[in-house]
Amino acid sequence: MTKCGPVRVELGSAGRADVDEYSWALTGLANGWNKIDLKISNATRVGTPNPGAINWFRIYDSKSGSITTRIDAIEMYNTELSAVDDLIFNENEIKVYPNPVKDQIYIELSDFNYSKLNVVITDLSGKTLINETVYPVDKTKLHLNVGWLDQGLYLLKISSDMKTLTKKINIKK
Repeated sequence: MTKCGPVRVELGSAGRADVDEYSWALTGLANGWNKIDLKISNATRVGTPNPGAINWFRIYDSKSGSITTRIDAIEMYNTELSAVDDLIFNENEIKVYPNPVKDQIYIELSDFNYSKLNVVITDLSGKTLINETVYPVDKTKLHLNVGWLDQGLYLLKISSDMKTLTKKINIKK
């Protein structure tokens, strides 16, 4: 990192540079491992990036530089709410438990205003393992069988027509 000048990170949804992207300037990086947290609300925007369709990434100090950067993990999750981002369920509207879970995970809704919910579980590499549409008519408590999944961390995404909730779940045997 001592060879780098001002470092930038870019994430985009257009599959190529400088189109529909978020961009951040990084400061305070040290040689060795660095953990960075990037908030969409602090990003410079080019075009109209779609946070649900990020498919392009780069980190650089100049666009013609020769320094290689190794990325071990990228995690994206929605923890903010703004007028331009998707609406998220709050903890009073939807609860997911137990966590850690062994066999059954429960989804508890505060009311039944949802004609349907999409429930997706992915592993940390992004592979979809469960993708179900549920119709919680007159139900405030749903359950999902996850006992067949291997022990480990997964992402659970629950979405309605208007709102989304993404949570990490830990499966322990």
